[in-house]
Amino acid sequence: MNGSDNIIVTLNTISKLLTKEQLEIIKKVSNNNKVTFQTKSFSCDSLIYIIKRNKLYLLDGDKETPVSSNGYIRMSTYVKYDKKTYWISFNAQFSRGRKSTIELHKFETVEGPTAKAAKIRSKVAKNVKNKTQKIEHKIQPAGFLGLLKRILSMFK
Repeated sequence: MNGSDNIIVTLNTISKLLTKEQLEIIKKVSNNNKVTFQTKSFSCDSLIYIIKRNKLYLLDGDKETPVSSNGYIRMSTYVKYDKKTYWISFNAQFSRGRKSTIELHKFETVEGPTAKAAKIRSKVAKNVKNKTQKIEHKIQPAGFLGLLKRILSMFK
């Protein structure tokens, strides 16, 4: 487990769990009302998941494959807002791929070396978000040729 995977969540999924101020902060990293979190709850192979209509899907190009996950997923991100850096994490529980609960785990200000790490992770998250947008809208050929083209496109 060297890396992490990413999980895309709509603001509607988490907005009721946040105060008005917290929601304004997290909106700073949202894109089209979606927020990308990192998670180490899966394979950590830099895969991208999405929670959509209370179900968990694996994104592969323009294809969404249902994931039959059971248990808890912790997802987190850093947000820089008003000269402060915030660490935000949620726990979501799934049963056979359906979200049964989601709760705010932490929403706290971080300082010192942790804030420096947050800046680096924020840059990485922005790059992932940009790549996620490209992947979501790109139509990929099926089969081995499609896989080979996706791998080669990563080196452009």
